[in-house]
Amino acid sequence: MLRIAVCDNDSWDLNQLVKVTNAYFSKHPEREGVVTAFSDAVELDSQLQSDTLYDIYVVDILMPSISGIRLGRKIRSVQKNAPIIYTTSSEEFALDAYQNQALRYLLKPVSPEELFSALDMACMLLEKEKAHFILINGRDGKESVDKESIIVVENVACSALYTLSNGQTISSVCNRGSFDRAVAPLSSDPAFLKPHKSFWVNMRFIRTVQRDSLVLDNNREIPISRNRFADVNRRYLRFLAHDGEEF
Repeated sequence: MLRIAVCDNDSWDLNQLVKVTNAYFSKHPEREGVVTAFSDAVELDSQLQSDTLYDIYVVDILMPSISGIRLGRKIRSVQKNAPIIYTTSSEEFALDAYQNQALRYLLKPVSPEELFSALDMACMLLEKEKAHFILINGRDGKESVDKESIIVVENVACSALYTLSNGQTISSVCNRGSFDRAVAPLSSDPAFLKPHKSFWVNMRFIRTVQRDSLVLDNNREIPISRNRFADVNRRYLRFLAHDGEEF
């Protein structure tokens, strides 16, 4: 279920944008969406501050309290990849809009065809990202990370610590549930295996399988539980046999 935020201080424009966005999802029942309307950018900003986030943002640029450009920067500070679709009655802010990595810049009055096209693009990007990316609820905000770049995830003090191929580490907020539940998108990915109760490893980065440990490309050694060795060895050999492709 996609969550769409539509923000415009002009009530007529806001109602039209919400109406057309709802019509888009009626036309595409395979893409379910819930639209939330905001007549004040301050209200949407407070939602962002309280960690209530949306999948797609349709934002007017010329608003009195907080401009759409400033609001876009706030969105980007917590969501690096969420599609932002700007609407405006003026072309002069186009460059600023694209500096916020806006998906589209639509001039008012926005036609249904233009908004439909922008929403098509946004949904396709989200679908592609969902297949290849994982959203980590980190201590510095939510971050979308390419699953292929994750070397290992470990359970550290009730948090999931992700080590990436670029050397970056990301620590999630404290897990209220189990470790496996916290990393569920990886546990269902055939390229990841669990050699030990506290680790999930990306097989793309395994250099050697030893009797009691895995040696990774970054020279890290990950323990293998005694009762997991046979399964780890079998899965890794199968992974190699398929050249790392999905199997």
